[in-house]
Amino acid sequence: MTIEEFRDRLKEAVRTGAMGDAILETGHTLAFMMERGAKGRTTSGNPLNVRSGKLRQSIKPSVREIRGGVRAGIQAGSKRVPYAAMHETGQTRDGRNVITPKKGKFLRIPFPNGPATTKTGRDRFMSAIMQGGEAHDVFDFVPLPGDRGMLVHKFSGVPWYLLLKSVKIHKRPFLEPSRKDAAKRLPRLLGLKVRKALRTVNLGT
Repeated sequence: MTIEEFRDRLKEAVRTGAMGDAILETGHTLAFMMERGAKGRTTSGNPLNVRSGKLRQSIKPSVREIRGGVRAGIQAGSKRVPYAAMHETGQTRDGRNVITPKKGKFLRIPFPNGPATTKTGRDRFMSAIMQGGEAHDVFDFVPLPGDRGMLVHKFSGVPWYLLLKSVKIHKRPFLEPSRKDAAKRLPRLLGLKVRKALRTVNLGT
């Protein structure tokens, strides 16, 4: 095959859309790889303390054609999952890495696998429990060392909530590691898709 023939067949692969389809297909494959990897990081042996699965459900692949190529990625979060960005970046919207109470003295944190949350991860007490420094009728306030506290159910004696003055946000990314994994796999995957496209114009070897 001459150089001219090779050039003409490449042009044919582009003209027929085979090359464009190969790039687009690569983008979709990578996006689904990233989605699968990110969802795995929110469920399998992860440090995110999954309760409801809303964060996992909010992870979506994204593929769109741009000038000169295709952009593939993943995104997470929604109005129902405003904490997705905090897990990923370790910061609040205003750039702080510490959460403090908006009202009252303490942050109320349900004990893991305790009675304070439903099976879907919802707090059983959605309204304020601490009123005027006194615990709710259902709980006793128990002071702990380090200016902390605990709410214990009056009738069962079971601890329901840990009370803290502040909580430091720890960065626990689940999107970026998946993007990096996909970037490592991109050259080989793109090579496979392009070779498939070139076989349509008899340039498969």
